Amino acid sequence: MSKIEVFTHGSYKDSPTLFEINSLSYGHVPFGGRGKSGKTLNMHGMISFCPDLRSRPKAMFGTPDVSIFPKDYQAYSVDSFDEVIPGSIVILDDVARLFPSRDSKDLTLQRFMGVISHKDILVISTVQSFKNADQCLFRDQVIIPLLKVFSPFGLAFEREEFLLYCRAANSLIPEVTSLLGIDPHLLVFSPLVPEILAIAPPVWYDFRHSHSLRNAVILDSGGKKNVRS
Repeated sequence: MSKIEVFTHGSYKDSPTLFEINSLSYGHVPFGGRGKSGKTLNMHGMISFCPDLRSRPKAMFGTPDVSIFPKDYQAYSVDSFDEVIPGSIVILDDVARLFPSRDSKDLTLQRFMGVISHKDILVISTVQSFKNADQCLFRDQVIIPLLKVFSPFGLAFEREEFLLYCRAANSLIPEVTSLLGIDPHLLVFSPLVPEILAIAPPVWYDFRHSHSLRNAVILDSGGKKNVRS
């Protein structure tokens, strides 16, 4: 633990990771970890905590209902990347359902990631396994991954590039919880520094936000997978 910074309170400027993310005009910040580990909680908590992120419009891709967010959060729904306002944060909650790694015929995401630097767009996503998400999310732009606890068995199928960091998160987060008594749902590991961050949810965060995909449609009426625009 002596080589790991732990950020529990203060300004975003006191955390090297949050300071760096807050200053990003474009790039990708993926929150990885097993289901119900607190990825969405941390994602919205980080955005609300960092002033430059909080002030930007949030394009919610594939989120059924954006009315659950407060008006000053500036959340708006998009079904196509062409609808994203330049300067926005694009939120891809459970990105593997939207852009799976095996959907190689659809180049929409790859084309989008190639232009986000020109449009000053920051992508923030959640994913249970990096292996299940399209690889262009991790190779085309600046990336700062933030890691939760992963399924030990799921790690057997994880991308090799992330495996060491995922194992570190599985070790360090329970250790910080034990030493400091912090709920593990609030903790996330940043291999950038390295650093453990305690990120609380915004005051408005509730069941509706932690289960925002509860009514997401997986199949259309014809029994076929929905086609992305």
